[in-house]
Amino acid sequence: RNDEGVTELRRAVEVDPNGPEAAYELARALPTGTEAATLLEKAVHERPSYPFALLRLAEVDLELGRIAPARLVADGVLKVSPSEPSGYIVSGRVALAEGKPDDALKLGQRALGLLTNSARAKLLVADAYAAKGEIDLAVEAYQGAYGLDPSDPTAVVHASIACHAQGRDTSARAFGERATHDFPQWGPGWAALGDALAAQGETARARTAYETALKSSGPVDAAAVRAKLAALR
Repeated sequence: RNDEGVTELRRAVEVDPNGPEAAYELARALPTGTEAATLLEKAVHERPSYPFALLRLAEVDLELGRIAPARLVADGVLKVSPSEPSGYIVSGRVALAEGKPDDALKLGQRALGLLTNSARAKLLVADAYAAKGEIDLAVEAYQGAYGLDPSDPTAVVHASIACHAQGRDTSARAFGERATHDFPQWGPGWAALGDALAAQGETARARTAYETALKSSGPVDAAAVRAKLAALR
């Protein structure tokens, strides 16, 4: 009943337009976008030391491709809550976006030092290793992240993408098949599987995977997938 919840949260913001909690909760319920960012900026303006609002604002900025603002907010999180693992994770995500995998790796390891069973921290470490081209360490970390949170398909999808990027398409296919088996409605898994199958010359199955990606949920670059479909022979 997300729509009803959003409606009630909008009323809460109307009743208390300067309240940081209402703005934060509404932003958290909304999809990533400029409205969510504006609400979070408002919450942080009203309460500069609001760690949860700062964390979400950094994440939203990052997802919107606003790297410089995300870096400023991430740095602010670490100043406000230096013992909060999520602060190091979001800062590491920003470092990856800035092309600094070594920094991202250190931040992920710092987060794991604070919370050893954090799937998000382990995923950051895996993505950092993948960005460095250290695929064996990346795969090990991806498997660890998925083991810590098997309800999130991100680790196996990223593992498939990373293996494909390194030319390990047998492994990429295995991870893609795991993603699509465990999360059959998740489009990014189908797109990753399509890449592995196309690389192995399995055109018909790759076509089916790409077509399924376009019909499924999740963040899929539809234009890129259509281009890959058109390129299949």
